[in-house]
Amino acid sequence: MASLKVGEALPDLELPGLDGEEHSLSTHWAGAGCVYVVGHSDCATTRLILPFAARLAHGATTGTRVRVVLQDEPAAAASLLDELGADVPTLLDPAPYPLGAGLGLASAPTLVHVSGEGRVLRVVEGFERTALEQIARELGLEEPFFRPDDDVPTFRPG
Repeated sequence: MASLKVGEALPDLELPGLDGEEHSLSTHWAGAGCVYVVGHSDCATTRLILPFAARLAHGATTGTRVRVVLQDEPAAAASLLDELGADVPTLLDPAPYPLGAGLGLASAPTLVHVSGEGRVLRVVEGFERTALEQIARELGLEEPFFRPDDDVPTFRPG
């Protein structure tokens, strides 16, 4: 289990983005909050969740942002997103993984939902269908979040 707990403050780090800019995490969560999906390209469960992270990002109506954070080199991260057709703003957590270490991540992917004040609302490790459905509702997405042609498990550990 991740060591970061609900109610705790997310560390405000500066991370590089695939857009070539440095990003302060607080600029993403300020106001309406942010859902961060932290993973890496070699992880099958990260590959499973990324298209749904993009679906959250494009469907959110509450102002909450969605960001992917990949623990990969920029070329590998860009290639993965392109392969999966996952068009979502992406940050990098380069070795020695300051975000992963700051969160105490034990597995990838880990989803961290943060309030507009930077407090952790939810931590989800791996792929959890019911948690993604709950987040989709909170972000104002149309139901059902999962479509009949989505062949996904109920749960897959990271």
